[in-house]
Amino acid sequence: LATYDRLGEDVDVQTYEVSVVYAALSASADMAELMSDQNSAVAWRNAAEEIRTAAEALLVDGGIIKDSLRRSRPSATAFFGSFMFGLFDIDSGTLRATSAYLEQNRKRSDGLFSYSDESNDIDYVSSLRMAQYYLEVGRKDEAHRIVRSVIDQSDETELLSTVEHAELSSTLLDTINRA
Repeated sequence: LATYDRLGEDVDVQTYEVSVVYAALSASADMAELMSDQNSAVAWRNAAEEIRTAAEALLVDGGIIKDSLRRSRPSATAFFGSFMFGLFDIDSGTLRATSAYLEQNRKRSDGLFSYSDESNDIDYVSSLRMAQYYLEVGRKDEAHRIVRSVIDQSDETELLSTVEHAELSSTLLDTINRA
């Protein structure tokens, strides 16, 4: 089902939100199994798999994860949701291809990522989310470089927003868990 996009402009099916729903249905199936409710477990798992199958068919274009049903451009948010919430397997060709696209088109010379293919402005949240992906796939040095760059660039002259601080904290926790 469609929702308002992040900017509140359009109603669309966002890949990030689909990823969250997939994870919620999968968790519901796991909880039903723990409660020995096999009928509910099967129903939730089937619903999750239907969403995964639809996402593979409708939210991937040329092997790259799309931002939404209506927007074929890739986004770091769609990519992040897809791997963080398990919509696509971490070692899937789709995630690898989307990561490669973002690295080729959004990675700046300082190792951080920009908002879009056309912009060179730093997107700290996307950069930190890429660091979380790198940690997940064993590219720890790259992840640590991103974290260090974000910290170095966020001194008194460039303060981080609340969302950026939250993402930095989350990424730092991931670095501790994967050390």
